[in-house]
Amino acid sequence: MMTALLVLADGFEDTEGIATRDVLARGGVLVKTTSINNTHEVITSHGLKLLTDLSLEEVNSDNFDLIILPGGLRGTNNIKS
Repeated sequence: MMTALLVLADGFEDTEGIATRDVLARGGVLVKTTSINNTHEVITSHGLKLLTDLSLEEVNSDNFDLIILPGGLRGTNNIKS
């Protein structure tokens, strides 16, 4: 089974993160989420609080076939920081 890591930063565009996760999961991809904040909590561009599967410290990139960085102006800026 293919595995994907969805890396979320505060301010990520809701649709780019949530819809991507749902589409991949429906296609049989095991999707795990992480926050760049080293916590399990991330806040979307529309103010939704989400809990991730992993903290960034728990991630081993060797365990994933695909790494996804959803956009959104604030989310992209937070990833760059």
